[in-house]
Amino acid sequence: MKSWLGRYMRGYLPAYVNATLGPVQKRLFERWLSFDDSLNDELDQLAGLRSAVQSQPLMSPDPFVLRRIMTAADSGMVLPRTTWRPSLVWPAVAALLVLSALLLWRALPPGLEISWSLEGATPESFRVYRAPVDASANDDFSLIGELPAQTGVNRYDYLDLRLVPGQQFVYQVEAVDGSGNTVTSQALIGNSLEALPRQLLFLSIFTVISFAIWSMLRQYRSVISTPAHLAL
Repeated sequence: MKSWLGRYMRGYLPAYVNATLGPVQKRLFERWLSFDDSLNDELDQLAGLRSAVQSQPLMSPDPFVLRRIMTAADSGMVLPRTTWRPSLVWPAVAALLVLSALLLWRALPPGLEISWSLEGATPESFRVYRAPVDASANDDFSLIGELPAQTGVNRYDYLDLRLVPGQQFVYQVEAVDGSGNTVTSQALIGNSLEALPRQLLFLSIFTVISFAIWSMLRQYRSVISTPAHLAL
């Protein structure tokens, strides 16, 4: 009986040290203290701990943090979770970068664009050949691309991305019909410097977009990785 009652009275220790017991519980607890020396020892330890805590200097919270805490408490704001799941974030970032690159590619193709028009019957396909200006003999032309012809389309474009900075090239387009017969266009001269402004603009815009996405990722990571009481 005494053992059970002692465990019961031990539960009053923190409230007695903090002076929060009611009058009846306080009288009952003090009467039990006169019979249980072990309880007195624990009481002395708790009192010493309370004195040590109260002797520490008080630190006032930052006014901005305190204001955010009070605002969150009044509005019932839901605090962000403190989990970080890169497995879900990185695919989204990669998808955004790929989408940005594709959109920029269509708006600012970073290459030398070769265009030609079709007159007469529609062939089966086109072959694009290229040779340096200083070596534009027939034997120096090399096939760099082939694209199918489309019914009802009279204008075609080919984007040459394999450029040497500052070098001029001669292009020829060869139309091929279903029987293998070919018709070669006149030579078209293009300079790789014409594509340089688009290439620089493409890289600049893509770098800015990548930096913006990376900054948003870092901000998102810092918010969800911050403990709830600091993320207010």
